[in-house]
Amino acid sequence: DGEKEQLAISELRLTARNEKDQILVSGQLQDAGKGRLDMKLMLPVQLDRLSETDLVLNGGLSADFPNLQAFGIFLDDVSLPEGRFSADITVDGTSAAPQLKGKASLDVARLDITEPVIRFDDTHVDISLNGNEINLKGSSQIDSRPVMLDGSAQLLSIDEWNTTLKLTADSIRLDNVFGSSLQTSPDLVLLIEPGMLKLSGDIVIEGSEIVIRDISSTVRPSSDVRIVGQEEATTPPWRVITDLGVRLTGENRLRVAGFDGLLGGSVRVRSKTGKLTSGEGALTVNEGTYRAFGATVPIRRGRLEFIGGALDDPAIQIESRRRVDQREVGFDVTGTLQRPVVTLVSNPSMDQSEILSYLLYGLSLIHI
Repeated sequence: DGEKEQLAISELRLTARNEKDQILVSGQLQDAGKGRLDMKLMLPVQLDRLSETDLVLNGGLSADFPNLQAFGIFLDDVSLPEGRFSADITVDGTSAAPQLKGKASLDVARLDITEPVIRFDDTHVDISLNGNEINLKGSSQIDSRPVMLDGSAQLLSIDEWNTTLKLTADSIRLDNVFGSSLQTSPDLVLLIEPGMLKLSGDIVIEGSEIVIRDISSTVRPSSDVRIVGQEEATTPPWRVITDLGVRLTGENRLRVAGFDGLLGGSVRVRSKTGKLTSGEGALTVNEGTYRAFGATVPIRRGRLEFIGGALDDPAIQIESRRRVDQREVGFDVTGTLQRPVVTLVSNPSMDQSEILSYLLYGLSLIHI
Protein backbone atom coordinates (compact mmCIF):
# COMPACT_ATOMS: atom_id res chain seq x y z
CA ASP A 1 0.00 0.00 0.00
CA GLY A 2 3.04 2.28 -0.21
CA GLU A 3 3.11 3.10 3.53
CA LYS A 4 6.48 3.24 5.26
CA GLU A 5 7.14 0.35 7.65
CA GLN A 6 7.11 1.41 11.32
CA LEU A 7 9.22 0.13 14.18
CA ALA A 8 7.19 -0.92 17.24
CA ILE A 9 9.41 -0.60 20.31
CA SER A 10 8.32 -2.40 23.46
CA GLU A 11 11.31 -1.35 25.59
CA LEU A 12 13.98 1.35 25.29
CA ARG A 13 16.51 2.25 27.98
CA LEU A 14 19.54 4.53 27.99
CA THR A 15 21.60 4.97 31.16
CA ALA A 16 24.88 6.62 32.17
CA ARG A 17 26.76 6.33 35.45
CA ASN A 18 30.13 7.33 36.84
CA GLU A 19 32.61 4.49 37.40
CA LYS A 20 36.17 5.39 38.57
CA ASP A 21 36.64 8.61 36.55
CA GLN A 22 34.81 7.09 33.63
CA ILE A 23 31.25 7.20 32.39
CA LEU A 24 29.55 3.93 31.50
CA VAL A 25 26.91 4.52 28.82
CA SER A 26 24.58 1.59 28.21
CA GLY A 27 21.46 1.09 26.20
CA GLN A 28 18.86 -1.57 25.52
CA LEU A 29 16.21 -1.76 22.83
CA GLN A 30 13.55 -4.42 22.34
CA ASP A 31 10.98 -4.40 19.55
CA ALA A 32 7.55 -5.99 19.46
CA GLY A 33 8.95 -8.97 17.57
CA LYS A 34 11.27 -9.90 20.46
CA GLY A 35 14.28 -8.43 18.74
CA ARG A 36 16.89 -7.07 21.17
CA LEU A 37 19.89 -4.75 20.99
CA ASP A 38 22.31 -4.17 23.90
CA MET A 39 25.27 -1.80 23.86
CA LYS A 40 27.76 -0.31 26.29
CA LEU A 41 30.61 2.16 26.00
CA MET A 42 33.12 3.50 28.54
CA LEU A 43 33.95 7.20 28.13
CA PRO A 44 36.26 9.51 30.14
CA VAL A 45 34.58 12.05 32.43
CA GLN A 46 36.38 15.03 30.85
CA LEU A 47 35.28 14.15 27.34
CA ASP A 48 35.29 17.74 26.07
CA ARG A 49 39.03 18.13 26.82
CA LEU A 50 40.19 15.20 24.73
CA SER A 51 41.23 15.22 21.11
CA GLU A 52 40.11 12.58 18.65
CA THR A 53 43.34 10.60 19.08
CA ASP A 54 43.11 10.70 22.88
CA LEU A 55 39.58 9.30 23.07
CA VAL A 56 40.01 5.66 24.08
CA LEU A 57 37.17 3.34 23.18
CA ASN A 58 36.04 0.40 25.29
CA GLY A 59 32.66 -1.10 24.65
CA GLY A 60 30.55 -3.62 22.86
CA LEU A 61 27.31 -4.45 21.10
CA SER A 62 25.16 -7.53 20.96
CA ALA A 63 21.99 -8.00 18.96
CA ASP A 64 19.47 -10.69 18.18
CA PHE A 65 16.46 -9.99 15.95
CA PRO A 66 14.52 -13.18 15.22
CA ASN A 67 12.18 -11.74 12.57
CA LEU A 68 13.87 -8.58 11.17
CA GLN A 69 10.83 -6.41 11.89
CA ALA A 70 13.09 -3.58 13.06
CA PHE A 71 14.83 -3.40 9.68
CA GLY A 72 11.64 -2.58 7.76
CA ILE A 73 12.04 1.17 8.43
CA PHE A 74 15.33 1.19 6.48
CA LEU A 75 14.12 -0.67 3.39
CA ASP A 76 12.50 1.05 0.39
CA ASP A 77 11.10 -1.03 -2.50
CA VAL A 78 11.81 -4.17 -0.44
CA SER A 79 9.23 -6.41 1.19
CA LEU A 80 9.65 -6.91 4.94
CA PRO A 81 11.87 -9.99 5.07
CA GLU A 82 11.45 -12.96 7.34
CA GLY A 83 14.69 -14.09 8.90
CA ARG A 84 17.17 -13.53 11.70
CA PHE A 85 20.04 -11.14 12.42
CA SER A 86 22.51 -11.61 15.26
CA ALA A 87 25.75 -9.87 16.24
CA ASP A 88 28.32 -9.91 19.04
CA ILE A 89 30.94 -7.17 18.62
CA THR A 90 33.48 -5.46 20.88
CA VAL A 91 35.23 -2.17 20.19
CA ASP A 92 38.66 -0.97 21.44
CA GLY A 93 41.33 1.43 20.25
CA THR A 94 40.57 5.12 19.78
CA SER A 95 37.93 7.08 17.92
CA ALA A 96 40.59 7.92 15.32
CA ALA A 97 41.54 4.25 14.85
CA PRO A 98 38.83 1.93 16.21
CA GLN A 99 39.53 -1.79 16.62
CA LEU A 100 36.58 -4.12 16.17
CA LYS A 101 36.29 -7.80 17.03
CA GLY A 102 33.43 -10.22 16.74
CA LYS A 103 30.96 -11.56 14.23
CA ALA A 104 27.48 -11.07 12.82
CA SER A 105 25.17 -13.18 10.70
CA LEU A 106 22.02 -12.70 8.64
CA ASP A 107 19.56 -15.37 7.49
CA VAL A 108 16.59 -14.53 5.27
CA ALA A 109 14.31 -17.22 3.87
CA ARG A 110 12.79 -14.91 1.23
CA LEU A 111 13.43 -11.31 0.23
CA ASP A 112 11.45 -9.54 -2.51
CA ILE A 113 12.64 -6.37 -4.24
CA THR A 114 9.94 -4.58 -6.21
CA GLU A 115 12.08 -2.54 -8.66
CA PRO A 116 13.76 -4.19 -10.40
CA VAL A 117 11.68 -7.27 -9.61
CA ILE A 118 14.02 -9.74 -7.86
CA ARG A 119 13.24 -12.52 -5.41
CA PHE A 120 16.08 -13.81 -3.23
CA ASP A 121 15.68 -17.17 -1.51
CA ASP A 122 17.76 -18.83 1.23
CA THR A 123 20.04 -15.85 1.81
CA HIS A 124 22.85 -16.28 4.35
CA VAL A 125 25.56 -13.72 5.17
CA ASP A 126 28.45 -14.08 7.64
CA ILE A 127 30.45 -11.03 8.78
CA SER A 128 33.67 -11.26 10.79
CA LEU A 129 35.52 -8.32 12.35
CA ASN A 130 39.16 -8.37 13.42
CA GLY A 131 40.94 -5.14 14.27
CA ASN A 132 40.38 -2.72 11.41
CA GLU A 133 39.43 -5.44 8.94
CA ILE A 134 35.92 -6.66 8.14
CA ASN A 135 35.20 -9.69 5.96
CA LEU A 136 31.88 -10.75 4.48
CA LYS A 137 30.76 -13.93 2.78
CA GLY A 138 27.25 -14.55 1.58
CA SER A 139 25.11 -16.74 -0.64
CA SER A 140 21.58 -16.65 -2.01
CA GLN A 141 19.42 -17.95 -4.86
CA ILE A 142 17.39 -16.33 -7.63
CA ASP A 143 15.10 -18.77 -9.45
CA SER A 144 17.08 -21.63 -7.87
CA ARG A 145 20.29 -20.24 -9.42
CA PRO A 146 23.18 -19.51 -7.01
CA VAL A 147 24.27 -15.98 -6.21
CA MET A 148 27.56 -15.45 -4.34
CA LEU A 149 28.72 -12.36 -2.44
CA ASP A 150 32.20 -11.77 -1.02
CA GLY A 151 33.46 -8.60 0.55
CA SER A 152 36.08 -6.94 2.71
CA ALA A 153 36.55 -3.58 4.36
CA GLN A 154 39.31 -1.65 6.09
CA LEU A 155 38.45 0.91 8.76
CA LEU A 156 41.66 2.86 9.32
CA SER A 157 39.90 5.96 10.65
CA ILE A 158 36.61 7.81 10.35
CA ASP A 159 37.91 9.55 7.20
CA GLU A 160 40.05 6.72 5.82
CA TRP A 161 38.26 3.49 4.94
CA ASN A 162 37.34 1.35 1.98
CA THR A 163 34.92 -1.44 1.14
CA THR A 164 35.05 -3.97 -1.70
CA LEU A 165 32.11 -6.21 -2.60
CA LYS A 166 32.12 -8.89 -5.31
CA LEU A 167 28.92 -10.42 -6.68
CA THR A 168 28.73 -13.35 -9.08
CA ALA A 169 25.74 -15.25 -10.45
CA ASP A 170 25.03 -17.69 -13.25
CA SER A 171 22.11 -17.15 -15.65
CA ILE A 172 19.63 -15.40 -13.37
CA ARG A 173 16.42 -13.69 -14.52
CA LEU A 174 15.71 -10.06 -13.60
CA ASP A 175 12.37 -8.40 -14.38
CA ASN A 176 11.46 -4.74 -14.81
CA VAL A 177 15.01 -3.59 -15.54
CA PHE A 178 14.42 -0.42 -17.58
CA GLY A 179 11.07 -1.96 -18.50
CA SER A 180 12.68 -5.17 -19.73
CA SER A 181 13.32 -8.73 -18.59
CA LEU A 182 16.93 -9.93 -18.62
CA GLN A 183 18.58 -13.32 -18.41
CA THR A 184 22.06 -12.44 -17.20
CA SER A 185 25.29 -13.70 -15.62
CA PRO A 186 26.97 -10.83 -13.73
CA ASP A 187 30.50 -10.77 -12.34
CA LEU A 188 30.69 -7.41 -10.57
CA VAL A 189 32.99 -5.59 -8.15
CA LEU A 190 31.81 -2.60 -6.11
CA LEU A 191 34.48 -0.38 -4.53
CA ILE A 192 33.40 2.24 -1.97
CA GLU A 193 35.72 4.87 -0.52
CA PRO A 194 34.99 8.22 1.09
CA GLY A 195 33.48 10.33 -1.68
CA MET A 196 33.67 7.64 -4.37
CA LEU A 197 31.69 4.61 -5.54
CA LYS A 198 33.00 2.52 -8.46
CA LEU A 199 31.22 -0.41 -10.13
CA SER A 200 33.28 -2.56 -12.49
CA GLY A 201 33.25 -6.04 -13.96
CA ASP A 202 31.46 -7.95 -16.70
CA ILE A 203 27.85 -8.77 -17.50
CA VAL A 204 26.76 -11.47 -19.93
CA ILE A 205 23.17 -10.93 -21.10
CA GLU A 206 21.82 -14.22 -22.42
CA GLY A 207 18.35 -12.98 -23.34
CA SER A 208 16.44 -9.70 -23.23
CA GLU A 209 13.74 -7.64 -24.89
CA ILE A 210 14.04 -3.86 -24.67
CA VAL A 211 11.38 -1.54 -26.07
CA ILE A 212 12.07 2.22 -26.22
CA ARG A 213 8.91 4.00 -27.35
CA ASP A 214 10.14 7.60 -27.02
CA ILE A 215 13.78 7.90 -27.94
CA SER A 216 13.73 11.66 -27.30
CA SER A 217 13.37 10.95 -23.58
CA THR A 218 16.85 9.40 -23.55
CA VAL A 219 18.56 12.61 -24.72
CA ARG A 220 20.30 14.35 -21.85
CA PRO A 221 22.00 17.74 -21.61
CA SER A 222 25.76 18.01 -21.87
CA SER A 223 27.70 18.14 -18.61
CA ASP A 224 28.61 21.80 -19.27
CA VAL A 225 24.96 22.91 -19.53
CA ARG A 226 23.82 25.10 -16.60
CA ILE A 227 20.11 25.48 -15.87
CA VAL A 228 19.07 29.00 -14.84
CA GLY A 229 17.78 29.06 -11.29
CA GLN A 230 19.37 25.74 -10.35
CA GLU A 231 21.67 26.18 -7.39
CA GLU A 232 25.10 24.63 -7.38
CA ALA A 233 25.73 21.97 -4.75
CA THR A 234 27.39 23.44 -1.67
CA THR A 235 29.24 20.22 -0.90
CA PRO A 236 31.15 18.03 -3.37
CA PRO A 237 28.93 15.12 -4.50
CA TRP A 238 30.00 11.53 -4.33
CA ARG A 239 31.74 10.47 -7.51
CA VAL A 240 30.01 7.47 -9.08
CA ILE A 241 32.12 5.63 -11.67
CA THR A 242 31.00 2.74 -13.86
CA ASP A 243 33.24 0.56 -16.03
CA LEU A 244 31.38 -2.51 -17.26
CA GLY A 245 31.90 -4.98 -20.08
CA VAL A 246 28.52 -6.02 -21.51
CA ARG A 247 28.34 -9.04 -23.84
CA LEU A 248 25.15 -10.11 -25.63
CA THR A 249 24.58 -13.79 -26.33
CA GLY A 250 21.40 -15.70 -27.09
CA GLU A 251 18.30 -13.74 -28.17
CA ASN A 252 18.51 -10.05 -27.28
CA ARG A 253 15.87 -7.96 -29.05
CA LEU A 254 15.82 -4.16 -29.31
CA ARG A 255 12.83 -2.18 -30.58
CA VAL A 256 13.44 1.54 -31.07
CA ALA A 257 12.82 4.27 -33.68
CA GLY A 258 11.77 1.98 -36.53
CA PHE A 259 14.40 -0.64 -35.68
CA ASP A 260 13.40 -4.12 -34.53
CA GLY A 261 16.21 -6.63 -34.38
CA LEU A 262 18.19 -9.32 -32.58
CA LEU A 263 21.62 -8.12 -31.48
CA GLY A 264 24.91 -9.75 -30.60
CA GLY A 265 28.35 -8.46 -29.70
CA SER A 266 29.94 -6.56 -26.83
CA VAL A 267 30.21 -3.00 -25.55
CA ARG A 268 32.32 -1.39 -22.83
CA VAL A 269 30.10 0.94 -20.83
CA ARG A 270 31.69 3.80 -18.88
CA SER A 271 30.20 6.63 -16.86
CA LYS A 272 31.20 9.27 -14.31
CA THR A 273 29.18 11.65 -12.22
CA GLY A 274 28.19 14.66 -14.34
CA LYS A 275 29.13 12.99 -17.62
CA LEU A 276 27.10 11.17 -20.27
CA THR A 277 27.29 7.38 -20.18
CA SER A 278 29.51 6.31 -23.10
CA GLY A 279 30.14 3.06 -24.94
CA GLU A 280 32.97 1.47 -26.91
CA GLY A 281 32.44 -1.61 -29.05
CA ALA A 282 30.00 -2.92 -31.64
CA LEU A 283 26.74 -4.84 -31.89
CA THR A 284 25.75 -6.75 -35.03
CA VAL A 285 22.18 -7.25 -36.20
CA ASN A 286 21.62 -10.98 -36.54
CA GLU A 287 18.03 -10.64 -37.72
CA GLY A 288 15.45 -7.87 -37.89
CA THR A 289 13.50 -5.22 -39.77
CA TYR A 290 13.68 -1.47 -40.27
CA ARG A 291 10.63 0.73 -40.88
CA ALA A 292 10.83 3.95 -42.92
CA PHE A 293 8.50 5.78 -45.36
CA GLY A 294 5.66 3.56 -44.12
CA ALA A 295 7.40 0.35 -45.22
CA THR A 296 8.85 -2.37 -43.00
CA VAL A 297 11.77 -4.07 -44.75
CA PRO A 298 13.96 -7.02 -43.60
CA ILE A 299 17.51 -6.14 -42.55
CA ARG A 300 20.14 -7.87 -44.69
CA ARG A 301 23.10 -6.47 -42.83
CA GLY A 302 23.34 -4.24 -39.78
CA ARG A 303 25.76 -2.89 -37.24
CA LEU A 304 25.67 -0.47 -34.30
CA GLU A 305 29.06 1.06 -33.48
CA PHE A 306 29.95 2.67 -30.17
CA ILE A 307 33.05 4.86 -30.52
CA GLY A 308 33.15 6.60 -27.16
CA GLY A 309 30.07 8.78 -27.63
CA ALA A 310 26.73 8.63 -25.84
CA LEU A 311 25.62 5.06 -25.18
CA ASP A 312 22.07 5.77 -26.39
CA ASP A 313 23.18 7.24 -29.74
CA PRO A 314 25.57 4.83 -31.55
CA ALA A 315 26.49 5.09 -35.20
CA ILE A 316 24.35 2.79 -37.37
CA GLN A 317 24.92 1.00 -40.64
CA ILE A 318 21.85 -0.88 -41.88
CA GLU A 319 21.02 -2.41 -45.25
CA SER A 320 17.33 -3.30 -45.64
CA ARG A 321 16.25 -5.04 -48.85
CA ARG A 322 13.13 -6.60 -50.35
CA ARG A 323 12.93 -8.50 -53.65
CA VAL A 324 9.91 -7.73 -55.87
CA ASP A 325 9.51 -8.97 -59.48
CA GLN A 326 13.20 -9.49 -60.15
CA ARG A 327 13.95 -6.11 -58.56
CA GLU A 328 15.67 -5.41 -55.28
CA VAL A 329 14.39 -2.38 -53.39
CA GLY A 330 15.01 -1.03 -49.91
CA PHE A 331 17.00 1.57 -48.07
CA ASP A 332 20.37 2.15 -46.46
CA VAL A 333 20.41 3.72 -43.01
CA THR A 334 23.46 5.63 -41.75
CA GLY A 335 24.02 8.41 -39.21
CA THR A 336 23.17 7.63 -35.59
CA LEU A 337 20.33 5.87 -33.83
CA GLN A 338 18.72 9.16 -32.80
CA ARG A 339 19.55 10.98 -36.06
CA PRO A 340 19.27 8.39 -38.83
CA VAL A 341 19.82 9.20 -42.50
CA VAL A 342 17.67 6.96 -44.73
CA THR A 343 18.50 6.59 -48.45
CA LEU A 344 16.23 4.75 -50.89
CA VAL A 345 18.14 2.25 -53.10
CA SER A 346 17.27 -0.24 -55.83
CA ASN A 347 18.80 -2.68 -58.27
CA PRO A 348 18.36 -1.95 -61.14
CA SER A 349 18.36 1.80 -60.50
CA MET A 350 14.92 3.50 -60.35
CA ASP A 351 13.42 6.84 -59.42
CA GLN A 352 12.70 7.27 -55.72
CA SER A 353 8.94 7.43 -56.32
CA GLU A 354 9.15 4.13 -58.16
CA ILE A 355 11.17 2.58 -55.33
CA LEU A 356 8.56 3.73 -52.82
CA SER A 357 5.79 2.21 -54.92
CA TYR A 358 7.50 -1.18 -54.93
CA LEU A 359 8.19 -0.92 -51.18
CA LEU A 360 4.65 0.02 -50.23
CA TYR A 361 2.54 -1.81 -52.80
CA GLY A 362 4.83 -4.31 -54.52
CA LEU A 363 3.92 -2.72 -57.88
CA SER A 364 5.24 -0.14 -60.31
CA LEU A 365 3.55 3.26 -60.30
CA ILE A 366 2.10 2.57 -63.73
CA HIS A 367 0.05 -0.32 -62.28
CA ILE A 368 -1.44 1.62 -59.37
